[in-house]
Amino acid sequence: MKIIITLTIILYSFSNVFSQVEEDNDYNFLNDFLVGEYTIIGKKIECNEAYTGFMKIENTNGKFNVTRQIGDDKIICEAGIKETLSEKIKVFVISFYENNINYEITYLIDTDFDNYPRLSGFLYFKNKETEKPGLEAAFCNH
Repeated sequence: MKIIITLTIILYSFSNVFSQVEEDNDYNFLNDFLVGEYTIIGKKIECNEAYTGFMKIENTNGKFNVTRQIGDDKIICEAGIKETLSEKIKVFVISFYENNINYEITYLIDTDFDNYPRLSGFLYFKNKETEKPGLEAAFCNH
């Protein structure tokens, strides 16, 4: 009986180690996968006005730096990979200030037909309710 309990504990410990390694590998992969230059198309927050622009994602020592340019406005942003929902889906979240307003974009991470990254998500006010969130898609320039 003691052997069965001991083996159960050992196997459980290994399964936790392997799941942690798998999770670390997912983050390491995404840290490299998301780096690049993107073309952005979107719909502004709280209205139906469309826009286009560019975004550059860089990763230095595990920290994402994002530069967004929409029209003449160039913004430096902070970003990171977060887990959401009970399924722990990994999303890419960008936070930035524009005209003294705090915004956030939460992107789903996907691929295009050539396996390059493609991001799509919602733009919303970070610290207040958003009636009509903006929409944005970012296509990797390759």
